[in-house]
Amino acid sequence: MNRRTGIYAALLLTGAFLLPGCSNPKYAHYASIWGDWRADVPWGWRVVTEGDAGRFTNTDFIGPFDPNFLMGAPSLSVRWHGYNQAHRLPDGQLEIYESVDDYVKQVLRDVYQPHAKMIDDVKDLPADTLLDGRSGKHFVVTSPVRVPGDLKWGTVLDADSGKPYNVREHAYVLVPMKRGFYVLIYPATKDDNGKEGYPVYEALFNQLVHSFQALKDGPDGPPAPSAPYKLHP
Repeated sequence: MNRRTGIYAALLLTGAFLLPGCSNPKYAHYASIWGDWRADVPWGWRVVTEGDAGRFTNTDFIGPFDPNFLMGAPSLSVRWHGYNQAHRLPDGQLEIYESVDDYVKQVLRDVYQPHAKMIDDVKDLPADTLLDGRSGKHFVVTSPVRVPGDLKWGTVLDADSGKPYNVREHAYVLVPMKRGFYVLIYPATKDDNGKEGYPVYEALFNQLVHSFQALKDGPDGPPAPSAPYKLHP
């Protein structure tokens, strides 16, 4: 689910934020470049952002090389979609969603079929999962997808055809707002040999989710409507 770059920025969450004599923490307290959300993200991971005139934004946090992930690159993402706002994908198609439920329906149908299996069915988030107490939905889906033969990492060979596949195990958390919604994504990988990428960075994704705060109603929106606030330890 790569996206066309509109506004682009990249940085590394590194020791520039450290005080002298301090060791590296596990997380960095990150605020989006649009000032619309903040969360704890993995320390030292590369950050790449893009935006499309307020209709869509994406922030990827890309970790160090790990052969269990597609192209050797573990990642976490935070996206914004405005309701009924069309966004053009790299292949020229448009994506447009009228609601969180519509997003779930389209993603499961268009991205993961015909061999999708739900690891965790679409459910409401447990109460107070997010730092600011907002409601949301979550699910985890797995599905194989054919990839080019020159991709070595995060792939398995089909026993019958000998062709490489990426067996995706992707987690989603969706946070609805008035003008649109945020999507937090962990695109992990499974393989046929019992090795899984998902558990490796699951705790990092959980921290992103538990610490997530919506500060505005989208990147070009007003301050976010208030929600019950809960301070996690």
